[in-house]
Parts: sequence; structure tokens; C-alpha cells
Amino acid sequence: MTGKGGAPCMACKATRSDINSITKVVCGFPLDCSIEDIKETIRQLTSDGKELMSYNTKQRCGVTHEPASGIDVFPAAPLHSYLRILDWVLNIIYRIAAGKSKWTEDQMGRDYRGLVCKRIHELTNLLFDQPGGSGNTSTGNMAGIFFHIKNRVLGSLYRLYQMFIEML
Repeated sequence: MTGKGGAPCMACKATRSDINSITKVVCGFPLDCSIEDIKETIRQLTSDGKELMSYNTKQRCGVTHEPASGIDVFPAAPLHSYLRILDWVLNIIYRIAAGKSKWTEDQMGRDYRGLVCKRIHELTNLLFDQPGGSGNTSTGNMAGIFFHIKNRVLGSLYRLYQMFIEML
């Protein structure tokens, strides 16, 4: 599925050349394609009685079906991205600290997860990836703070990693 401009996204009108531009990727892409835009594309493509799937991807702007929701959720996308990326970054940090290229949930992995989370808590007073009432303690606000101070956190964790290597 591709988006309005041929890029792999339905939420913006970026083109394929846009997503290959480092400058544009760093600046980010505005979420400028609403549910109504997608519905209008469907109305235009199905007005002559043809099925939507019979059009090529560029003609149908990547649209394959009518949106399941009628509500635009633009603010949710950055929050969801922050949380998923935070989870991904933390898992990489846990693996590096444990010296593993493949993650397995064993006692050693849990120990290193605990050590890394404790170190982040000491540095930032943020408590990540701990069991909570409904899910865990990693929230959107904490993810935003983490990415704001990432260099300080990652620099300190690198020193922690060096200490682990020296102990081996």
C-alpha cells in the first residue's frame, strides 16, 4: 500500500523522493491527509461502478478500502511512534548490556533489563518498563522526555556497558 504521493504512508502527501531525502525525513512529514480525503478518493474511484481494486496504485493513491474509522487521529500517531521507538531502543540497550544478539527471556536477560532500568532511573528519575496497573510504566510523556535527554542517557549507558565489558 502506498500513500497519496506514492510514499508508504496514508497519513501524508509525501512523495517517494521525499521519503528518500534525509533533510525531509529529519524535519518530519505533516499528517495532512484526513479521513475525508481518503473517503473522497474512494468516492471518485467508485463513482463509475468499477471496483476500487481495478485501479493501479498511483490512480487510487494507495487507498484499498474505506477507512474503518470516521475519526481523524492525527495526535495519536506521534505518541504511538514515540512509545514504539522507546520500546525498541530499550530492547536494543538491554541486548547490548547483556551481550546478546538475540533476545531470550531468561534470568540473565531480566537481570540486565533491571540493571539498565535502574541506571536510567538514577540518571533521570524516570522509571521505564516496569509492570504497572494496566501495562507498564512507560508513558508517552516519559518517552518524550527520554528522547529530549537521549544523549545524556545513552552516553551514561555506554559507560555502563564499558564497565560490563571490563568485568568479563
